[in-house]
Parts: sequence; structure tokens; C-alpha cells
Amino acid sequence: MGSSSSRKTGETVIVKPVETTEFPQDSKQSDVKMPKYTLINFNVRGRGEVSRILFALAGVEYEDKRLPFDGDEWPKLKPQMPFAQMPALKIDDTILCQAEAIEFFIARTYGFAGSGPMDESRILMIGNCVNDTLAPLFRLHSLPEEETEAKASIHAEILKKYVDEQMPTYFRMLENMLISMADVQIVGLYDWLGVTGIELDMKDYPKLRAHKERITKEPRYAAWVEKRPKTRF
Repeated sequence: MGSSSSRKTGETVIVKPVETTEFPQDSKQSDVKMPKYTLINFNVRGRGEVSRILFALAGVEYEDKRLPFDGDEWPKLKPQMPFAQMPALKIDDTILCQAEAIEFFIARTYGFAGSGPMDESRILMIGNCVNDTLAPLFRLHSLPEEETEAKASIHAEILKKYVDEQMPTYFRMLENMLISMADVQIVGLYDWLGVTGIELDMKDYPKLRAHKERITKEPRYAAWVEKRPKTRF
């Protein structure tokens, strides 16, 4: 996904907005009072990356706090989290956790949740389906290399359910919308497919290719991918 900046594990940085041409959602932010945001997660893309991408697309500054897997930083911080888990988003003095709730907060605040309750419901519905698909991907990621038969079975399950059955419905529902949280979640799923060894020949899936290019060629998206820390997943 391009070159990535080096960053020490556990380092916190302020991620400043990328200066690009105006983004369609920018006009929806004029009346938003800008709080101080701190996104807290381990030093991985993982379940925090959709939120980082939404912040990047919105052109919003936030603190990207990445914790090491070892050491005592997370054990000390854990009791302060509402459900003792990450990712978490600190909004001034309020803390949200659960990746989907954080993503929807950012989307709803900065114009990535459609226009009205029906759009919001469809976007949430697609997001829930995407997260259902992530479950077998996480299971696949944790399997030892020698479990080739189990991996092949999960590969087939994901390709049938996600690519062949669900994806056409997603695209029909997202037609004529500005880029939404669901679009970013779908692109995040492409990323996880690659991490777990599922390679799609995009020539066979022209609608998937067009969707992915629509999102990833946005200058703010591309700028974030170029500078984000390089992590295994």
C-alpha cells in the first residue's frame, strides 16, 4: 500500500489534516465545534483503522496513541476504559469504546453517515454484515500455517458469502451516496482479505475494483496510507 513512516511502538503523535482539494463532506463541518480527540489502540491497523481513515477523509486532527503489546502501559490504562478494551476514542473528557460505535460517531459527526435515518440504517446494516465477515477472517489469521485444509474451508466460506452473495447488495444500497462509513469498512475488509492470504483477481470483479479505486484514490485516503506506520495487520 505504498511506503510507510517509521514509528516506535507505543509512540503518540498528533495526526494533522492533509491539505488537499475540498472534500464533499467538508461543507457539513462548518458548525462542528472541534473537541480534542485521542484514538487509543495497539500499534496495529486492526479494529482502529476505519476510524483513522474516517478522520483522514474528514480532515480532522486527532492524537493517534498506539500502545505496545508488551510493557505496563495497557494494564495501567485498562481500568479507565468503559469495557476494559480497545480501540477507544477519548472526546475531551468522554471515552467511547467498541470499534463500530467509534466509527459511527465519527461518521455521524463529519458527514459519512448519509443523509437521514434510512441512509444511516443502511450504512449500519452493511457495517454489521462486514463485521460478521471479519469474524472468520480473524479465526483464519490465528490458524497455524500447517492448517491448510481448515484455511481452504474458511477461504471458500468467505468468498461465497461475502464476494458472491453480499457484495452486490452492498453496492446497490450505497449507490448515489457520498463516501460513507460503510465504504471505508468494505475497503478495510479488502485489506484483511490480503492479510489472511485471500487474493482476489480484480479483473473478475469489476464492481469491486471500481469501488476500491473510488475510495483509495481519494487524495486524503492515499496520503494517510502513505504516511501511516507500517504494521503487520
